[in-house]
Amino acid sequence: MGLALIQLGRDAEAIAVTRRAVQHNPNIAASWRTLTAALALSGRLDEARYSLSRVLELDPTCAINAMRVRVGYSDKAGARIFQGWRDAGMPES
Repeated sequence: MGLALIQLGRDAEAIAVTRRAVQHNPNIAASWRTLTAALALSGRLDEARYSLSRVLELDPTCAINAMRVRVGYSDKAGARIFQGWRDAGMPES
């Protein structure tokens, strides 16, 4: 749901949804990745960087190019998510 909200430009709602997800299960990297993008896209870069640090603890090989292959985002779907990850400092590869 968080990814869909990001694609719709509803970043504040995406933050709320994914915060609940990481509180429910803090060991799911996908939730942290979504939270990272939503926070960064909302300009909350310090929080996004912390969230990214959790992503990389859970999934040390996570990088934008790896996620593009792993998940297979379309160009349109991935555009905002990748930008959020870039803004937070996720490595490209």
